[in-house]
Amino acid sequence: MTRISKVVTIAATVVGAGVGGALVKNWLYIDPREVAAKEAVDMLRRNGLPRKVDEFTTLVSVDQHKATIMHTYRLEQDLSRADKSLVIERVKRRVTQIACNSPMKKSINQGIGFRYTYFDGNMSYVGNFDILRSDCKA
Repeated sequence: MTRISKVVTIAATVVGAGVGGALVKNWLYIDPREVAAKEAVDMLRRNGLPRKVDEFTTLVSVDQHKATIMHTYRLEQDLSRADKSLVIERVKRRVTQIACNSPMKKSINQGIGFRYTYFDGNMSYVGNFDILRSDCKA
């Protein structure tokens, strides 16, 4: 092997190790927001699902995707004739008001997202919305 070949081989090895090390470091990084979201989901699941929230609403399931907690609710009414976009608009306004004025706001400000999906009493899709940091400003 010539001297130039050795230098190229060594350089390629060093670069390869650096890239590989960076990839392993990224694979090993655990986002604390994802950990917090997972813990919250696990707690909600341990408390039992489905769970009646009020006389009209049942929490059916809760899941997590990265740093987003996803709630699925059933509204205990037949909304087949309702304006579903109006229903979701009103629900979002109320849920956002509650979330932004509760201990949830700390999680929201730390970058944890909340997704809410609603179905009616017949399990027909009504709509969904997210609550993000920008929703709790002002």
